[in-house]
Amino acid sequence: MREPLYIKVNSGRRRRRRPSFVIFLVICGAIAGIAWLWVSVFAPLFSDPDDWVNKNKRYRSLVMEVVSGRSASAPEVPDLPPWPPSLTDAQVKILACAERQVVRGVRIRRAYQKISYPWGDIPEYQGTSPDLIIRCLRAVGLDLQQLIHIDRTRYSKRYPLRIWKNRRANTSIDHRRMPNLYTFIRYYMKPLPTLADSVKKRARFQPGDFVFWVAPGGGEYPGMAGIVTDRRDRDGIPRVVTITRADLRMTDSHRLTDWRVMGHFRVDPDNLREKFLTENPEARLQPRPQPR
Repeated sequence: MREPLYIKVNSGRRRRRRPSFVIFLVICGAIAGIAWLWVSVFAPLFSDPDDWVNKNKRYRSLVMEVVSGRSASAPEVPDLPPWPPSLTDAQVKILACAERQVVRGVRIRRAYQKISYPWGDIPEYQGTSPDLIIRCLRAVGLDLQQLIHIDRTRYSKRYPLRIWKNRRANTSIDHRRMPNLYTFIRYYMKPLPTLADSVKKRARFQPGDFVFWVAPGGGEYPGMAGIVTDRRDRDGIPRVVTITRADLRMTDSHRLTDWRVMGHFRVDPDNLREKFLTENPEARLQPRPQPR
C-alpha cells in the first residue's frame, strides 16, 4: 500500500518577531525609575532648602490625607473655629525648628553622651523629645543647658534629685532629663489649659506650643514632649512633632490627643529670660558662639 504523499510548502520568507511585551514593560519601568530618582533624589539638590521643606511638607500632608481616606480636595469642616491665629516671631521660629528636626530624620538616641558647655549638643541627627524642646528654645536665643544648670545649682531642692543615684550637677545630661526639663519649664513659663475634648478647647493649642504627655505608667513627671504644628485634621485636632520609641525617628504625623496631655506652655522668650534673671541675679549667661 502506498504511503500518502505530503507536500511541504515553504513561503520562502520568515515572519519577523514583534518586540516582546515583557521587554516593553521593562523599558517603561526603567524610564519611570529614572524619573522618580530625578524628582525625589537629584532635583532637591538644586532647589532652595526652604522651598524643598515646603514641598516635603505638602507631600506628607497629601500622604496623610490618602491614608486617612480623605480627598486632598475635601472642603474644610465648616464649624471649626479659625486657626491658627496670627503667630509671634518666637512661635514661627520654634515651629520652623521643629519641622527641620522632622526633615533631618532625627533618630532616637537615649544613651548618655558627654557634650561641651555651654550651647553643647549631641549630633544633630540624634535626639529624644527633650532634645527637641532644647533645640527649639535655642532657636529663640535660650540655652536650657545653661539655664537649668544655673537654676539647679542654686535651687537644688526645686529639682527631683532623689530620682538619680548620682546627684552631682552634670552639664552633659541634667537639661536632657525630662523631670529637670519639666520642672524648669513649669516654674518659669505660664501653664495653659491641657484639656482637648472639644473643638473649641483644641483651638487653644497654637503652633509652636510645647506639650507634655503623661508617661505610660503615670507619675509626677511626663514621659514625652512635643511641639504643636500649624496643621490639624478634620476634627480640629492639631498635629504635633515628637519622637517615640515606636517610630524611632522624629515625626509630625501624631495628633495632640494620641496621648493624655499633662502640660501645655507657650514660649515668651523675653518674659522667661527676665524671670530667670530675677531669680538668679548673679547669673552670667554666655551668648551663642559665632559659627566659624
